[in-house]
Amino acid sequence: MAKIEEGEEQPKKKKSKLLLIIILVVILGGLGAAGYFYVYPKYFKAQPATEEGQAEGEKKEEKKDEKKAEKKEEKKEEKKEEKKEGGKKDEKKPPVGLQNVVTNLADSGGRRYVRLSVEFDFKDSEAQAEFEEKYQARIKDAVLTLLWSKTSEDLSSVDGMIAFRSELQARVNQIMGQGKVKQVFITDRVIQ
Repeated sequence: MAKIEEGEEQPKKKKSKLLLIIILVVILGGLGAAGYFYVYPKYFKAQPATEEGQAEGEKKEEKKDEKKAEKKEEKKEEKKEEKKEGGKKDEKKPPVGLQNVVTNLADSGGRRYVRLSVEFDFKDSEAQAEFEEKYQARIKDAVLTLLWSKTSEDLSSVDGMIAFRSELQARVNQIMGQGKVKQVFITDRVIQ
């Protein structure tokens, strides 16, 4: 009798698996049909041009044309303001400075030295031209003098380098005139 009961359970298991597979196929088929008839036309298929669609397109083009006209007017106004001020806008030049300045530090024994490259960001091209023509030797002397007062510990820390940059900016502005240097950049530093 045990064999007969086992035989009856096997067809029920096969029927339940078959029923489950059929239900899944029907659900997937329904989802596929819904996607094909609802999602595809709405999001992927190109819409035929209608009068409303053409009107919307024309409105978008008009807005673009208006924005372009506004930009042209703004540029004309900027040019007029420049003429009133008496010159062109300052062209931004890359920062200029001193490369590979090598000197001793104020450490005991005088055995430590530093190699430093410094760049300056000037407020305008006139100040940059002045630096290159008149002040480069004076500023190099100021950098060396400032470095001679520093120890390797002063220049090794981040806070020390920030203080050095601000002191150097103050000295350069003192030499060239207040506000000529906007920022000082340390582009290379080697301490030995």
